[in-house]
Parts: sequence; structure tokens; C-alpha cells
Amino acid sequence: MYEKIVMDEEYIAFMKQIEAIHFVSNGKWDWEHGLAHAVRVSHYVRQFLTDLKEDENTIEMGRVAALLHDIGLVDGIKEGHAKKSAEKASMYLNKYSIDPAMKQTIIDAIADHSSGKKMESSIGAALFLADKLDMAYHRVVSSTIKDSINTAFMKVKRVEFVLTEEELCVEYSTEPDFDMGILKCWKKALTAPLMVSAYFHRNCIFKKNKQNIDVQKILEE
Repeated sequence: MYEKIVMDEEYIAFMKQIEAIHFVSNGKWDWEHGLAHAVRVSHYVRQFLTDLKEDENTIEMGRVAALLHDIGLVDGIKEGHAKKSAEKASMYLNKYSIDPAMKQTIIDAIADHSSGKKMESSIGAALFLADKLDMAYHRVVSSTIKDSINTAFMKVKRVEFVLTEEELCVEYSTEPDFDMGILKCWKKALTAPLMVSAYFHRNCIFKKNKQNIDVQKILEE
């Protein structure tokens, strides 16, 4: 289903419309929300669900949720887009044969992907985490806002994670002078891993260029 959606003309048209819009939030965010973002999120989701040893169908449906998680942005409104995306995804998925219970899991995950307050499945947790970790340079490189925050985020080259039975380790690969304190401006990059690791009863570790980071200290400063 993932491959069918990526090649579907209706879906491609939705994503092209979204890519043409700059969604400015609080006067500082207009990060990419198009197909490239959706595909990167799907890669994170696949890795997370694979590390959880989920079955192939769950992994596939998680990737489908990633593709559709921002589809509501086609209306051009950022506020409340998670709920709108869930509604549009529900209608869009009617063209595919999918188990009703799994479809509802996908819809619930999409509806919750902004806040993570109602995590009820591995797909929901994976999507919430994946969306918040896609915050490296490729999301700000085309930003129309060239302030100090977006300039700083350009120094984040890659964000990776490793999930084991004991812990979730999130590692930021950055330029040497990147100040991790700037992540207070995008707290969800820090709080989402903490929330997801707690949901799965894992420890959570953060690293910058292979060095451990005290995230609690950053959040409290």
C-alpha cells in the first residue's frame, strides 16, 4: 500500500499543493511539510517499528500513516492540522482495502501526531517520535525566515536513534559549534523521545556527536 500511495496521482497532487505553501508558526517556523518530509518520517517509523519487532503489516501501516500524517495541510491551515489530516486520511483510505481496526489505528495516530497526548499504539508512538525528530537542515534549508533560530538548525546535519529493549538513544550529528540549548525553541525534539521512551518503559539517552547530553538541564534552563 505504501508504494501505491506514493505513486497515486491524487496523493501526489495533495503533496504538491502542500509543498507550495509556507506554514508560518509564531513568526519563526515555516519548515517543509511536503513529500520529502513524509518520506523521511516513514523511514523513521519503519526503523522504530522494526526495532520493536512488530510484524510486517504493522510496519507497512505505520509507513502509510507517515505518508498521510500532514495531508490535512492541503487546506492551507496549520492550526489543527493533525485532526484535519486524520479526517482527510480516513476518506482517502477508502480507496484501499484495509482492515477497519488497523485503519482506525492509523487515523488515531495521525490525529495525535502533533501532541502525543493520546498514544495508544506502537504506530502512534512511532509517528509522534518520527515527526518530531525530522528537524535537521533539510527542513529549514528552504525556509523564508532566515533568523538566528533557523540558521542554527541548519547546523544539525542528521538525527538518528537506536531503540533497544532497555533504552531509546537519540543522537544529533551537528557542526561542532551547534548549541543544544537552541532546542528549547523546538522542545518537542527533546520531549517526544522522553514521552515515547516512558510509554515503552525504556531509559532515554541523548547524544550530540557521540557525547552524552543532559537534556533535563537544557529543559530547565
